[in-house]
Amino acid sequence: MKILSIEDKELTPKVATIGMFDGVHSGHKFLLNHLLSEAKNRDLTSLVVTFSNHPMLYFKPDSDLKLLTLEGEKVKYLAIFPDRDVPDKE
Repeated sequence: MKILSIEDKELTPKVATIGMFDGVHSGHKFLLNHLLSEAKNRDLTSLVVTFSNHPMLYFKPDSDLKLLTLEGEKVKYLAIFPDRDVPDKE
């Protein structure tokens, strides 16, 4: 998958999903496979919108939230999907 930042202005139609994608576990893989399938069926580009900070931290900044993957790991896992198997972090 191609990695874009918020500054990228690629304004073509896309099939998108949005989420934290912490861990890139089997549920995420199912969703990503469905995204890729829908994009292929519609002849569009797929897009994953994710966050560097967990949204819960905006609502409960003092929470003791533990993430499964570091930001760099998550980006790496999303970038190689589906070309290589992403390790489950459940």
